[in-house]
Amino acid sequence: MGRMSNILRTLRGAESEVERLEREVARWTTEAENRRRELADLERDSGAAVLAHDPASAVRELTIRQMDLRTWIVGAQGASAAAEEQLVLARWDLDEARAVEMRDQAAKFTATAEAHQAKVTTLLAQLRELDGVDYVPFEPSKEDIQSGMFNDGHFSWEVPHGTVLWDPVQPLLDEASRLEQRVAAERAAAARAVAPVVPTASILVPAWDDVDSESQVSCRISEGVGSATFEVSTSGQYGGIEVVTLPDQDGSRMWGKRVKLQAGGGSAKVTCGGAVLAREVRPGSLMANGTQSVWVDYSRCPSCRSTAPVTKRAKTESSDATKGAVLAIACQNGCDVDMTKHAAAISS
Repeated sequence: MGRMSNILRTLRGAESEVERLEREVARWTTEAENRRRELADLERDSGAAVLAHDPASAVRELTIRQMDLRTWIVGAQGASAAAEEQLVLARWDLDEARAVEMRDQAAKFTATAEAHQAKVTTLLAQLRELDGVDYVPFEPSKEDIQSGMFNDGHFSWEVPHGTVLWDPVQPLLDEASRLEQRVAAERAAAARAVAPVVPTASILVPAWDDVDSESQVSCRISEGVGSATFEVSTSGQYGGIEVVTLPDQDGSRMWGKRVKLQAGGGSAKVTCGGAVLAREVRPGSLMANGTQSVWVDYSRCPSCRSTAPVTKRAKTESSDATKGAVLAIACQNGCDVDMTKHAAAISS
C-alpha cells in the first residue's frame, strides 16, 4: 500500500504541475496578445492624439506608453516561452509517472493471476489423485467453431477465470514501454538540439589501381548549436584549398565535392579548428604508354602475394623514386605486413 500511495502521489503531482503550466502558458500568451492589440490601437490613433493636444507633450506620452507596451509584450512572450519549456519537461515527467503506475498495476494483476493459478494447480492435483485423470479447461476445436457458426451464426464458450486474469497484464506493459521509449527519444533529441555541433569528415576513394574514377570529399556537422568551419585541401584535377562553413546559408549541414586523387599520386585533407578530420594520400605515380595509364610503383605483398601500391621507399642516391628499398606497402587485402621481416621477400 505504501508503494502504491507514493506512485499515486507522484502521478497526481505530475498531473497538477502540467495543469499549472498549461494555465501559465495560456495566461502569458493571452497577455501578450492583449498588449499587442493595445499597441496597435495606440499607434493607429497616435496621429489624432498629437493633433488634439500639445504635440511635444503628446509625443512624449505616446513614446512612453509605446515603450511600456513593447516591454510588456517582450516580457509576456518570454514568460510564455519559459512556461512552454517547463511544460514539455512536466509532460515527460507525467508520462514517466504513468508508465510507473502501469507497471505497478501489471505487477498486481500478475500477482493475482499467479495466486489464482497456484490454487487451481493444487485443486487439479487433488482431482488427479482422487479420480485418476487430468482435468483440463475446455477448448473448442476448429470444427466445433465452424459448426456453431454455420448453425446459428455464433459460437461461444466460457474461458477459465485464470486466463481472464492475465488479459490486462501485457497491454499495460506494452503501453508503459511505449511511453518510456517516446520520452527517452524526445529527451535525447532535445539534448542533441542544445549540444554544440560535432564536425566530421570523410574521403571516399576508389581502388588504388583505378586511375579513372573520382573520389568523394565530404564534411558535415551534427544537430546542435553553433557552426563549424572546415579547410578542405585537395591536389590533382579540380584540386585546391576551400574554406567551408556549416550550416551554410541554406541551412545545410553537409558539404561535398568530387575530386580526382588518383592521377599522379594525389592527396586530400580536411581540417577543422586545427584538427585533421580526414586525410588520404594516393601513393606512386602514373605512366602512360599511349593507350592506357598504369601504376608503376607497386610491389607484391609477402603474405598474400597480391600486387599492392608502395607507400614508402628508402631514399636513394639517384633521383629515381622507385628504386629505393620498399619500406611500406598498402595491401588491398588488409594484410598487416612488417617490412623489417619481409624486406627480402618484396620484389618490384
